[in-house]
Amino acid sequence: MAPNGVSDRSARLPRLIMIRILLLVAMQATLFPGTAFAQLAWDTFSPAQQTYPTATVTIDENMAATTTVLTITTTGATGTVTYSIASSTTAAFTIGASTGVITVNDASLLDREAISFIDLVLQAVDTSPATVSTTVRIDLKDVNEIAPTFSSTSTYSVTISESATVGTTIQALTVTDTDSAATNVACTISSGDPDGKFQFRSDNQTIELKAAIEPDSPTNNSLTYTLTIVCYDNFNGVYSGGSLASTGTVSVSVTPVNDNSPTWGTFTPALATPITTIDENLASGTIFTAAASDVDYGTDGVVTFSFSTVKFNTGADASALFTIGSSSGVVSRTAATTPALDRETYSHVEFVVLAMDSPTVTADRLTITQTVQVNLKDVNEFTPVFDPSTGLYNVSFSE
Repeated sequence: MAPNGVSDRSARLPRLIMIRILLLVAMQATLFPGTAFAQLAWDTFSPAQQTYPTATVTIDENMAATTTVLTITTTGATGTVTYSIASSTTAAFTIGASTGVITVNDASLLDREAISFIDLVLQAVDTSPATVSTTVRIDLKDVNEIAPTFSSTSTYSVTISESATVGTTIQALTVTDTDSAATNVACTISSGDPDGKFQFRSDNQTIELKAAIEPDSPTNNSLTYTLTIVCYDNFNGVYSGGSLASTGTVSVSVTPVNDNSPTWGTFTPALATPITTIDENLASGTIFTAAASDVDYGTDGVVTFSFSTVKFNTGADASALFTIGSSSGVVSRTAATTPALDRETYSHVEFVVLAMDSPTVTADRLTITQTVQVNLKDVNEFTPVFDPSTGLYNVSFSE
């Protein structure tokens, strides 16, 4: 028994407890290095919709630098906790050593078109020192940041014939969008097609002829179309709202075709048969005026006149006596005196008038003809004369 009246066993008890505690601490340090009685553990993440042991966070690509992505905390720590990113697939993020706040370090590395996610191995160490680690996967959400791009040029030029049929391919475009969520591109004609001659096929990138081009029409006599093309991306299946667009131009030149012959108009004077009458021996003046028109576009619709033949009723050539205005169609008497325009010799003159259009290619010319009969009206041009063959006339009368 001890001098103070306490048994030796009772006196040794606190010392034994202390020794056991020290042994337990030593054993824990040996068997579980880096841990403490107050076990260091992950507490909460903010935002809180995380799962453990691997947390998943979704952020927009190209999030601005210094933007907070995630805040992590621990529980059961001994002393001060230091946070770090032990490893990462990219240097896009940094973490506050004392705060556990993960922020964007380099926004240029957050490119959804290059990578879809980033894994961070996070580590927390207290002063015991105890260490805990976890992995956070940061998914990158695609943002519609890239407008559709024309493959080589946004300006196209094409030439088609006026005779092109409906459905003819005008221009095939190649327009793409590199945004991951942009699954397609749709193009429309926003201007330059007032008559609705063109349209996009179902592939949304090929322009075709929707209606026949007829530049000869008075209401649509254009040989050029400048189509403004707007191409929208289909972001997440939607062509509106957040869609981005690019603009291109397709210039269409139409080559006219001489596909209409001239048609006769009303002659002057009006020829019902057509027959008209002039005095014989007419020395000058207008006989009649031919009229014709052509609805073809440009020079294809310019009509010129000429004589195919000019003959008397006997078949004799009379072309030297008349002229016709190439553009006016005016038929006139010339100054020629032979052969004579003599009713005593000929009853009429027959004109075969030719009307011809004027395409660039001579072989494409179209012509029409009209026969006009001009009767010669007898003029009292002679005085009576005695027949000299009788020589002498005898006249008798009664007194």
